[in-house]
Amino acid sequence: MLVLLSKLGIVLLLASFCQAHADIPFHKLSDLSPAFEALLNETVVTPLPPGIKYNPEISYLFADIKYRPGALKICEFGEARNAAGNKSEVIFGNVPIQINSPYWLLFWNYLAQFKLPVWYVGINPVTHYNENHVMQIHEKVEWSAFTRMGGYFAEELSDLEQDHMFKYYAQSNPTMNPGSLGKCKGIIVYRHRDDRYPARAALVESFKQDNPDFLFLDEASAPYAASKQALAELLNTKKLRQLKPHWRIYKKQYTETLASQILYDLGTQNVVIKPVNSGRSNGVMMVQKERLDSVLKKILIKDPLMTDQPLENINTSNIRPKNPKTFGYWQRDRNDVFMVESLEESKPLFVCNKWYDPTMRIIFVLACDGKKMHTTILGGYWEIPIAGLSDDAKLTEKHCSIAMHEPGYVGLRIEKNDLLDIKKILNRFLPKIYKRMLDTARDKALRAG
Repeated sequence: MLVLLSKLGIVLLLASFCQAHADIPFHKLSDLSPAFEALLNETVVTPLPPGIKYNPEISYLFADIKYRPGALKICEFGEARNAAGNKSEVIFGNVPIQINSPYWLLFWNYLAQFKLPVWYVGINPVTHYNENHVMQIHEKVEWSAFTRMGGYFAEELSDLEQDHMFKYYAQSNPTMNPGSLGKCKGIIVYRHRDDRYPARAALVESFKQDNPDFLFLDEASAPYAASKQALAELLNTKKLRQLKPHWRIYKKQYTETLASQILYDLGTQNVVIKPVNSGRSNGVMMVQKERLDSVLKKILIKDPLMTDQPLENINTSNIRPKNPKTFGYWQRDRNDVFMVESLEESKPLFVCNKWYDPTMRIIFVLACDGKKMHTTILGGYWEIPIAGLSDDAKLTEKHCSIAMHEPGYVGLRIEKNDLLDIKKILNRFLPKIYKRMLDTARDKALRAG
């Protein structure tokens, strides 16, 4: 659970840590080639059942995890293509380096192995500039590496349809629903955030139907990156439920017995309250037993002064407040239900003379070639909360990690043994999770005719 938060205090707190690691090189594409080949060799390949057709698919994801040696709890999945960017320390080829997360440099290398044309559809990374962003889009998505590998660009899908190279591939050797990655005509990396806007989302679906030979990222995984409830239900099997904190879904209706019912259901003293589909931990709160009833009143009983207007007309800052201590998100939440989980902790991390409860972010790629699944873990890093475990602070400030975008901030390196352990666990379970995603997507496609 990474909260988008900007706090000078924690930047200063980490200043000495970041300065001590300032000599770690920032590697370019050519420098990483040998080590990247070794990374690809770690890919776990799992056969799919023979005789069953699965569409080719690639999902570029991250998982936010609470980790202790030998065990982990998945807080949420997210689309790496839409993740915020910062620099992070990773061990790559047995060498510590700094690299922009979510590792677009590695992902472009990953896509290059398929020898297919790749289109990036989104805001122009070259001309777009936002003075409030420490890391501009062209830097975050490693635009120079993308262009070196021969990638193409279109700002909108309508522009893509007019692109001469796209039309060339679209009109050549129609395959209609290719059965393997190698038969796809190209890969489309779509980076507009249209999930909140039904009209635009409909245009995307229409484009996909008109161009079935092109592969869009995240087709199978999108429902589970968008919804915490969908992910929890996906993992609700005998083998997979160990990967999630204890959780329940409740109707957004306050009652005087709701708090006691939640505590009884989860069997815990401290809980995490979550909107089912918020991003970047907006609205997520860690709550102690004694405060649960008052918090539930505040988030479930809406302020009558808040207007009920279409989502497209709501100011984004009101939907996604940057301060996790505010309750503004809940006044705009459109869902009929909310999620509550048990509060899980990671192994403590000692940084600048304090112990923290960090959250681990792991970036990985799942791919299906029609007959086999491929699981490739690109790497990961730690994020820490704004307050240490011994600080006089609220529970959320001690346990909800933050995604920083301040100059000089670096996501903290995962120790080698911990990373090996996390890879071992994920390489065991991610193929099972991905298979359930693919089966659900396949069943949905069959029902649609």
